[in-house]
Amino acid sequence: MSWPTRISQYQELAKELHELMFGAASPYLPPNAGATDDQLKQLETQIDAELDSDYKEFLRCANGWPSFTGSISLLGSELATQTKELAFANRNVGAISGAALGPYKKLRRILIPVGVSNATLDVICMVPNSGKVNPETICFNNTEPDVYPSFSAFFDMVASTLPTSIDHYSKRHRTRGA
Repeated sequence: MSWPTRISQYQELAKELHELMFGAASPYLPPNAGATDDQLKQLETQIDAELDSDYKEFLRCANGWPSFTGSISLLGSELATQTKELAFANRNVGAISGAALGPYKKLRRILIPVGVSNATLDVICMVPNSGKVNPETICFNNTEPDVYPSFSAFFDMVASTLPTSIDHYSKRHRTRGA
């Protein structure tokens, strides 16, 4: 499935669920416009590594996604500059126990955060190796790391946790509000 299709399909349901759960208290923020080639080159220069082609294609379609899930934001090419989200992600990487980092403990200082939770210590990272960013995407959540073979696999796993329809949420919400 292409990134534009994947993003479009997930976004519709994520937006509806987000608005149902949070209402006006926390407005839904859609994916950012895609990154330019210059922004991607700047990011690769900053991290001193060539981005994995799958993640790079995601960034071309969505240069970050502030409301990816209720608590997780996906970072974009702003990784090349110090932003509040990047600082938060780096703080989370530093706070996760060595045991929770598992085999990535020795790589803590070079992990590249690509997503961060604003509610937990969860941080999603990729690992540079010999001038290239490995395709595997790792979710650190202060237990054992969850490793996905690609950024697409991570994205698809998150999308698969949403129901295919939120009718049952909507009905329950309307019943409570009535």
